[in-house]
Amino acid sequence: LILFDNPFSLKDLLYIVLFMKSSIFGHMWYMPMIIGMYIFLPYVSIIVKKFKFKEMLVPLIITFIVSFALPNLKQALIILGFRSEYITSIINMSFSGYQFGFYIIIGYYIYNYKLLKNIKAKTLWMIFTLSLIITTLFQVLCFSVYSDYRVSYDFAGIFVSSLCLFEIMCRITDEHKKQIFEYISKISLSIFFVHRPLFFILNKIIVFPCSIVLNIIIYYIIVLLFSILIIKVLSKNKFLKKYLLFVN
Repeated sequence: LILFDNPFSLKDLLYIVLFMKSSIFGHMWYMPMIIGMYIFLPYVSIIVKKFKFKEMLVPLIITFIVSFALPNLKQALIILGFRSEYITSIINMSFSGYQFGFYIIIGYYIYNYKLLKNIKAKTLWMIFTLSLIITTLFQVLCFSVYSDYRVSYDFAGIFVSSLCLFEIMCRITDEHKKQIFEYISKISLSIFFVHRPLFFILNKIIVFPCSIVLNIIIYYIIVLLFSILIIKVLSKNKFLKKYLLFVN
């Protein structure tokens, strides 16, 4: 049995399950991180409920610098041709959820403390769009200097656009729209499981005769729609719904 051009090994599988070796499946990167989040979140929830946003500013700023600012600055210096080996930190929060836990904490404060309530919806949409454009341009610049860097959740542009989109969604009052977003949120983990092999298959059999950017957009839409369709079909079986897709 061949997996991504690698021979299957029961020994390697055991090491991967015990977190003694990295998985050959790129989309399994989240496993060590999510376990850490499950361990620490109950304690973090007590802290954020006890302390107000202003009281948490210092640790939040430090976390932002370590998780977002330093990695982004380091990559920007590489693009500009400067030395960047000294732009680093010995603080390692990867097992505790790292920047992913930071998203959850900031989301909690935005929702409960209405931190962005004074910003108009049009302004939020503008910041959201601008952040995505900056993110895209940054990735293009990385490619232009033959860097293997890929923008991810630790990129400030993605973080800012996520906050804006979250605030926009929080303001939705239409019940039908709320149900749509709630359904997508419930099956988000299932979409994550399904989309990678689906994308791998479609990328092998379908090539659209247009630019790379348009191909990405088309693949994104098709994979998302097919993922939702597959999940709806598989969810008809209660066992698969609960234990394979983890949909409640």
